[in-house]
Amino acid sequence: RLDTVSLPLRVVVKGPANESDFALSYVMDVLEDHKQDLEMLVKSLDWNDLKSVGISIETYDPASITAEPEAEVEMEETEHPVQLTLDNVPAGYRLSVEDRASVLRFVKELIEDNIDDQFQLIKVAYAGSENNPSIDGKTRGDDNPSTNSNPSSLASLHKNNGRSLLTSRRLDSISLPLQITVKGSSDFSDFALSYVMEVLKDNMQDLVRKFKSLDWDTFKNVLISTSSYDPDSISEPSLEMVDMEETEHPVQLIFKNVAAGYRLSAEDRASLIRFVKELLEDNLDESMELIEVAYAGTQSLRSLQHTRRLDTLSLPLQITVKGPANRSDFALSYLMDVLEDNKQDLVKYLKSLDSNAFKDVKISSQSYDLPSITTGPEAEMVVMTESEHPVQLTFNDIVAGYRLSAGDQASIIRFIKELLEDNIDESLELVQVAYAGRDGNRSLLSHNRRLEVLSLPLRITVRGPADESDFALSYLMDVLEDNKQDLVKYLKSLDSNAFKDVKISSQSYDLPSITTGPEAEMVVMTESEHPVQLTFNDIVAGYRLSAGDQASIIRFIKELLEDNIDESLELVQVAYAGRDGNRSLLSHNRRLEVLSLPLRIT
Repeated sequence: RLDTVSLPLRVVVKGPANESDFALSYVMDVLEDHKQDLEMLVKSLDWNDLKSVGISIETYDPASITAEPEAEVEMEETEHPVQLTLDNVPAGYRLSVEDRASVLRFVKELIEDNIDDQFQLIKVAYAGSENNPSIDGKTRGDDNPSTNSNPSSLASLHKNNGRSLLTSRRLDSISLPLQITVKGSSDFSDFALSYVMEVLKDNMQDLVRKFKSLDWDTFKNVLISTSSYDPDSISEPSLEMVDMEETEHPVQLIFKNVAAGYRLSAEDRASLIRFVKELLEDNLDESMELIEVAYAGTQSLRSLQHTRRLDTLSLPLQITVKGPANRSDFALSYLMDVLEDNKQDLVKYLKSLDSNAFKDVKISSQSYDLPSITTGPEAEMVVMTESEHPVQLTFNDIVAGYRLSAGDQASIIRFIKELLEDNIDESLELVQVAYAGRDGNRSLLSHNRRLEVLSLPLRITVRGPADESDFALSYLMDVLEDNKQDLVKYLKSLDSNAFKDVKISSQSYDLPSITTGPEAEMVVMTESEHPVQLTFNDIVAGYRLSAGDQASIIRFIKELLEDNIDESLELVQVAYAGRDGNRSLLSHNRRLEVLSLPLRIT
């Protein structure tokens, strides 16, 4: 497109040997800083051609720049299958032969105006069947009875990797298969298809305007995309025979944010399933016939399945459809798409059943494993087991020096027990909430260096289904997280001053890490030296720090560390680690705008 020009340069500089590795990036930085001046210079050469120029700077491999004359380029013609897909077109629309020819001419001119001069556009031709006018559109409501009632009308599908490009579920997409012939270097023939599609993509707004000029009402909301297709998939009339088959598909509707404890009656469930059936019948593609929508849950269940808070309900369905055998693999995802597109209608229907229970409902759909929905009494057989889970509550932003008494600790643990009992899933039984710290620790909570963080290690024992024990820990932590504001209020009721800004988090811990014996008190102390460099950016160019100011800064850093480091550490020394002979005391970069202070902290 002749819209990118490169100028390879070799820049030679002379400077300190120990900075040569950084010279390239520095030179590029200087050019980058003066890029606006460079752009103005370039624009002054030819304002019309270069008025919108943008310049970037990058490095390159010198070996890649050759001074040899270009070898003679071998040219060849190649044909490329490109399909234009028009979405948001009214159902049943047909593109006339005249309009199609006009679009092809426009596409040809558009490519000729924008294609790189190393390519020559030879031809833009329609690749569909002239004997099959439905190839450009859908057939719902067609006046031709043979195409309106005969399922074999599906034979005029274009297929890309087995998917239908023509028959969308709403019949609101049409496709225009093209064969675009270009001539160019044989070295680039493999890339010509993607290049042609890129040219069309970059000029898509012009193409949209062209379609709107043909028929504003039809194309006012049109969205156009490009794709390739298999030329062999452009069907001829001999493909009119389509095998139809019935298939069953497991679809589960999930209703979130339902009032806690709500149960759907058998009558409402049956009503809801009838509504889903009518919704699908009204919106399915005519290539598909809806046979049945059946409830796939346990018949003994008088309600929908629910989660721990009873605020998420699920409705497992078995949906049977009849359609082309070669599309059966895509029927499940298609059904879920239809439900997704019409879920607002489903929301309104749920609210008509119970406006309070479903006032904030959100709906999603997913597939499920058919054998996982059982209908026999064996579904009631659940093995229960006890499991113990380590959960540590951490209270941040506590008033420094605060210690929790044994009585308050016991009171908090009782509150947590009641909180869990009120909120965990009925499939779980809370057995015990026990303190997991050391009995000899009268402060009962550990703390960090500023005594502003307290932790409360617990062992929480629950009884529930054996196959869910692996998830119990994360579930318990979720319950605590969801109800932590209640715990914050309770802590403030114990001591409003100590906990006025408290923030609570929960995490798991390694059970053996909470020790109960005196061996936890044995700590070996050692000295260690650590290199730390302070870097001061954006300093006035040319500034030097005096020896006195350097010493003053180091004293301040020592005091700052002494006031703030953990009490488990003792600050031994903060020493300057630079060269004594350097009277400027701080190194600097090429512009003298960055100063550094190397330290040894023991």
